[in-house]
Amino acid sequence: MTFFTRSAKRNPRVPRSGTLAAAAGGLTLLAALLLPLTGFAQVESSANPFEKILGGGGGNSDKAAALLSREAVPVARTVEAEHYVCGAGDVLSLVITMPLNTEAVLPVSADGAVIIPRIGAVQVAGMTLAEARVRLQMALQKKYNSFEGTVSLLQPRPIIVTVQGEVNTPGLLKVTAATPVSLALQMADIRQDEGQPSALQILQGGEASDNPGYRERLGMRYFGAREMDARALRRVIVQHADGTTSRADIPMYEATREAKYDPLLREGDIIIVPHREVSAPTIAVLGAVQRPGVFDYVEGDKLSDLLRMGFGLDPSRSITQAELIRTDGDNITLDVDQLKSIGPVKGTFLRTTESLENEDITLRPGDRLMVYAVPNRAGGGSAVVDGEVLNPGTYPITPGKTTLTELVHMAGGFTAEAWPGLAELYRRQTGVDGFALDQDRERNRNFEKSNLVYEDTLYWAIGSRVREGQVSVDFHRLFVKGDGAANVTLRDGDILLVPHNSGTVYVYGQVQSSGFVPWREGMDFEDFIARAGGFGIAADDA
Repeated sequence: MTFFTRSAKRNPRVPRSGTLAAAAGGLTLLAALLLPLTGFAQVESSANPFEKILGGGGGNSDKAAALLSREAVPVARTVEAEHYVCGAGDVLSLVITMPLNTEAVLPVSADGAVIIPRIGAVQVAGMTLAEARVRLQMALQKKYNSFEGTVSLLQPRPIIVTVQGEVNTPGLLKVTAATPVSLALQMADIRQDEGQPSALQILQGGEASDNPGYRERLGMRYFGAREMDARALRRVIVQHADGTTSRADIPMYEATREAKYDPLLREGDIIIVPHREVSAPTIAVLGAVQRPGVFDYVEGDKLSDLLRMGFGLDPSRSITQAELIRTDGDNITLDVDQLKSIGPVKGTFLRTTESLENEDITLRPGDRLMVYAVPNRAGGGSAVVDGEVLNPGTYPITPGKTTLTELVHMAGGFTAEAWPGLAELYRRQTGVDGFALDQDRERNRNFEKSNLVYEDTLYWAIGSRVREGQVSVDFHRLFVKGDGAANVTLRDGDILLVPHNSGTVYVYGQVQSSGFVPWREGMDFEDFIARAGGFGIAADDA
């Protein structure tokens, strides 16, 4: 085992002139740390006797560089020395500050030890990084009284773990010892590419849509994305190779960012994601919070924990009241100002409006934290008019009040070349929750009990895509005849398209010369056919 030094500078705390004993002690320490294990080379007499050792030109530098050349793996968060467990394959960094400034690379051997020349093997496997740091420093100080320095993690070791339970792709995962449970679960939840659609999917019109239905989308808005989650993410079990177990609480980690709720993995770990039982006790935070949700109840949960899992109050809402609803009817009215002070840092307490003492309420199964706020009512909107109007663009409207003719008036009216009778009005296609419709789902619902033949079905499907979002308006009656009864009110996001009047009619099909035919007042369909060269040979002129 060898060491790699990257720099050598004189420590300003060591004077240029000193006792021979102090200099000898410093030189002996550096020589012991930096010479190879296969044999100590004779130090040559020169102005800098450690020039060849510290210069990085020897085999030590090559081996250390090879260790550092391993592909760097991104880490999900900063490694905390108190939670990272060392093991074989880790690469540590030893920074020496006394008697000279330098740095050495310390790999952890396959049997979990760090080999230090003239000191021996220092076992670090199974220790936290903080514990390994203390042990290595004590070993060096025991041998060299003048030693000062620190040990840090340079590269975490690659490991293999197993994921089981409620994930999309259970099995083995290659990660690092700096990978937390939450990241491994995300990796195991990625759906694999299933390749070409099956014959059944082709007959059904392709693959099934991933868009959620109305109830699911509304549920995510009001009850959280995990309302129907089959994973018990607050009870994830990690079985370690040494027989011990850890528990991961993913919602609590997301709320507090405390590492104890999302432990780092070790080699051989088995991650078990339990199934979430429908009858399992739950707690919930609902209403005007940033992340409403229903969560599994864990013994010892506090009210502040529940609010943190909801990411706190929604700052964009005007909060009017907060109440803890209990299954026995013993509800508790809460101090809204106290709720606003709850942040991601643990230790902040909540109190009730009836109590003068700070008290973080212990939750019971079934508790619901309800946060009420003034409803948000969107009063304004905008619509677009484009094409043959004097001033195309976007204009403010009052949804449900501003009419189509008022929008045209705001745009300056039609141009002389406009064709108002063929205008088109398009509207956002939204469900009851205000978001885009799942068109595949809508088609399936429409054809669920349909007796249309294949040609009719195909025609309807093509037409629905071509005219998707089009509003039915009798533009000829409204704009040409001036009948206000055909007027319609607008909604936010409406788009009015006014086409250009080319003065022609396009004739195609079984005629001699398909194409545009100039329009003249009084012309009927026979005139247009005649202008197109008359009927074709295969035409049915009945």
